[in-house]
Amino acid sequence: MEHKRPVIGISMGDPNGIGPEVILKALKDPLITDLMVPVVYGSQRVFSFYKKQLGLDDFHLHYVKDKPDSHSRKIQLVTLPDEGFNTMPGSLTPEAGRMAVESFCTVVNALQSKNLDAIVTAPIHKQNTYSEAFPYKGHTEYLAHVTNASPLMILSANDPIRIALATVHIPLNKIAEALQTPKLIAQITQLRNTLITDFGIQKPKLAILGLNPHAGDEGLMGQEEQLIIKPAILNFKPDQLVFGPYAADAFFAKELYKSFDAVLAMYHDQGLIPFKMKAFYTGVNITAGIPLIRTSPDHGTAFDIAGKNLAHPDSFREALYAAVQLVKNKSLYQSISQHPLPVQERRKER
Repeated sequence: MEHKRPVIGISMGDPNGIGPEVILKALKDPLITDLMVPVVYGSQRVFSFYKKQLGLDDFHLHYVKDKPDSHSRKIQLVTLPDEGFNTMPGSLTPEAGRMAVESFCTVVNALQSKNLDAIVTAPIHKQNTYSEAFPYKGHTEYLAHVTNASPLMILSANDPIRIALATVHIPLNKIAEALQTPKLIAQITQLRNTLITDFGIQKPKLAILGLNPHAGDEGLMGQEEQLIIKPAILNFKPDQLVFGPYAADAFFAKELYKSFDAVLAMYHDQGLIPFKMKAFYTGVNITAGIPLIRTSPDHGTAFDIAGKNLAHPDSFREALYAAVQLVKNKSLYQSISQHPLPVQERRKER
């Protein structure tokens, strides 16, 4: 019997960005279908445009209108309405924003309906998708709404480096007030749980960064470390291996992250700048803390190079691989948890 391959749904992203290009470049590898059943949700017209532009006439997409075939060896495209749409690489158009939203919402619905095992989302342009019909800053905020959960963004790469973010898409002048001890405790707990259940790390070791320069210098450069961050760290027992707060600049300069399984950064650029310097072309964004598996590349729509055959597919390919691995890790953990081996205490011999 053929080993079950995870069915991975792929949202198209903004059709005028590099999403369709990196999807096609990543999926043209014939080994992809040995690892997964890839199902793209998007426009037949858009992908025909990019196939022609990239010279991929021999690369075939199998068009389906509704439920994908979970045993297929073909690259499937669940076609969405695209009548009258004109692909204009590098352009910000309302029609492209609406198509990106429809692709994303459709793939999420398919995942919730158990037609998929995980999803990989190509990049959208937040300005182009935000509307009265879709009042969310991005993918993560929508997933938080539909799952009624509190997502935690984890950036992962093979460097190895994993960075989670305590705050994500908020202005710098709002970060300090957004940090609260109970919320940090919940995020650290979620990060530990994700490393155990989704990454197969039995006893994860975590580093927590400070907010201020020099991690506050014992209160001389800010009180957040003393009043908010340290109390959250001290909530965990010593054997739970939660350490910090660390000064971010020295932490990354000395590559201390290599001694930890994951790092919790306090805000977006504190974590993303060192991460992208280490793994710009191979980094993956993983949404933890929700009852779904979702990954994405760690880059945006890149309108400046869209349609020029310059986009690297590496990050998107790694996002596909990560989705497959997360499905397998989670399944293995659930299997082990349901049938644990009995634990017997050893008696000390005199």
